[in-house]
Amino acid sequence: MDVAVSNLVNVAVQMQQANVEHEKQATILKKALDAQSSVTLQLLQAVAPPPALATEGVQGTRINTYA
Repeated sequence: MDVAVSNLVNVAVQMQQANVEHEKQATILKKALDAQSSVTLQLLQAVAPPPALATEGVQGTRINTYA
């Protein structure tokens, strides 16, 4: 009986350690995703806005062909 209790305690400790490792990994992943989203936002803000459509004349008043 004593061996079974000891094994159960060992399994519980190992599960707790695994949970701590998973939490650390999740925290690192969240930080990496936050950093990546920050850089992506900076890149998107650095891109010049597309030119506005023409408001008069024959060209550019009906179809925006900016690519």
